[in-house]
Amino acid sequence: MEYRLRLADWFSDKDKEDIIRLAESYTIESFEAGGSGDGYAVAPYLNTVLATVRDRAVAVYSYDPAPRQDDPPAVEMIYVEPAHRRQGIASSLVSELLARVPDISLKSPLTPACRALADSLGIPATVLSPQEVRKMQEGTRFIRRSPARYCAQQGHRRTVAFQACERCTSGFPRLMARTQVERVFDAMRAADPDALWREIEERYRAMSPDAQQAAREGMVNAALGIKAVLDHNDELPKDGRS
Repeated sequence: MEYRLRLADWFSDKDKEDIIRLAESYTIESFEAGGSGDGYAVAPYLNTVLATVRDRAVAVYSYDPAPRQDDPPAVEMIYVEPAHRRQGIASSLVSELLARVPDISLKSPLTPACRALADSLGIPATVLSPQEVRKMQEGTRFIRRSPARYCAQQGHRRTVAFQACERCTSGFPRLMARTQVERVFDAMRAADPDALWREIEERYRAMSPDAQQAAREGMVNAALGIKAVLDHNDELPKDGRS
């Protein structure tokens, strides 16, 4: 399939809405598969690329040019919308990136599809230490408990105790993704990426001990995105869209 690539433009409302749409779908699918939306489509430290077919964004990938000192560049996340899968788009996107950045890797943990992609292209995955694995698992548990917290704060009727209602089960991941993308776009449009990190520091000080622990364990962005959603006083619209 013929597609075009473009670097995300912080000042394009269309790019913003396209990334929100894809990030929402990615996060919902991750939650449904038992994950927590690992990986970000946008962040001040990431390069984000959209793949379009007839002017519709059908895929997005982001990569970190310098994850940690002495570490190679790494793909943060890659997502292709369901209607355009099994057409070689993901493989082509990563191959194109590999041609420009030969030492690229894929950030762990990998989904089965990403593992197969990495194996087919001979791309290594980042190696997590036991401590990093433990931190990620703890962060995942914290995030996956958050829809129920949000549901309880909204006072929704729940059929199962300690579980989110059906609307919050799908609506919370969507709202979480939208919140994170919008905050990054706002900070970058202000030509002041540091504003995002100042907000992180301010919100961190206002967090509960549990949320602070999650942030300290390497879940800063995710925990703050959740905090922003939990602080949101309006109910989710009836269709679950924010």
